[in-house]
Amino acid sequence: MVTLKDVAQRAEVSIATVSHVLNGYNNVAQSTEEKVWKAVRETGYRPNLIARGLVTQRSHLIGLVTLERAVLTHPFFHDVIAGLVLGVRGSGYGLTMWLDDGSGGAGPERFTWREMQLEGLIVMGFADRSPVVQSVQEAKVPAVFVDMERLGEGITYVTSDNAGGAYQAVTHLVQLGHRRIAYIDGFVDSFLCVERLNGYLSALQEANIPYDTSLHQEGLFNKEGGFGAMARLLDLGQPPTAVFAASDLMAYGAMECAASRGLEIPKDISIVGFDDIAASQHVRPGLTTVRQFGTDMGQTAIGKLVSMLREPGYCPEPTVIGSQLVVRGTTAAPLVAKPLGG
Repeated sequence: MVTLKDVAQRAEVSIATVSHVLNGYNNVAQSTEEKVWKAVRETGYRPNLIARGLVTQRSHLIGLVTLERAVLTHPFFHDVIAGLVLGVRGSGYGLTMWLDDGSGGAGPERFTWREMQLEGLIVMGFADRSPVVQSVQEAKVPAVFVDMERLGEGITYVTSDNAGGAYQAVTHLVQLGHRRIAYIDGFVDSFLCVERLNGYLSALQEANIPYDTSLHQEGLFNKEGGFGAMARLLDLGQPPTAVFAASDLMAYGAMECAASRGLEIPKDISIVGFDDIAASQHVRPGLTTVRQFGTDMGQTAIGKLVSMLREPGYCPEPTVIGSQLVVRGTTAAPLVAKPLGG
């Protein structure tokens, strides 16, 4: 069994120094701290968080606070969680999860994470006006929000370049010759959807294409919602020749709806998603989509939170992680492409 003494010998420091680093004290030089964590990883030392908590009166626990529906149904969140798990390794903190069922509940008293004495929080998957979000902001606990724009004392966020990714997607369709481009939204009042809408609108404006409200439909971030939104678009007197969906799941629903109407993708209609979840390269045709780097987002969020826990009063700036357009088989020029100026 690896002990503190083994770690101290590997790092060439005292046992007391190792203890201070593992317990989050800020009286150790950064270079020494890095040596200790390197030794922890190399020796495979696993601190007993329960015993440590009894001594220090600290839980050494980070809590992931998220919406049950989001985590269980959307593959992108699985990538973020993988990043959280990777990021917490060797940090001296454990990771636990608190799932909200989305029922609304009876108020802040139901948030049992308060009673768990969590030292910091990662929050994702909630609507901007959720009572959970308000409770976290009032808790005075260091927190990092994922894909939610929240700032304050001890609060920062990590997000994808949602606007930039949407702009890339729509510009790709414009460059193919599409002029009637629809947008299938998720939840219209969420931060990331507002950003993706802004990217969509910027691309249209740059191409001198007027915004048509009938081409903007809500899809609720699931396959069923994408199917319904696509049905409404195809029922228009002048349906779109291309569709940008704010998530891959909604894009799958749009593809299924188009196929049910006898349309061939991309010959009759082009479709672009957002996320690049694993299935998007396996559907037929392969989905053109905007890739998010969920694992990087999770690791970055943990890094920010741990830095706040180790240095009380410090709050890092928000981070926007770039997105990338991945072109596959669901996009092509329309049957009759119009010139970009027309």
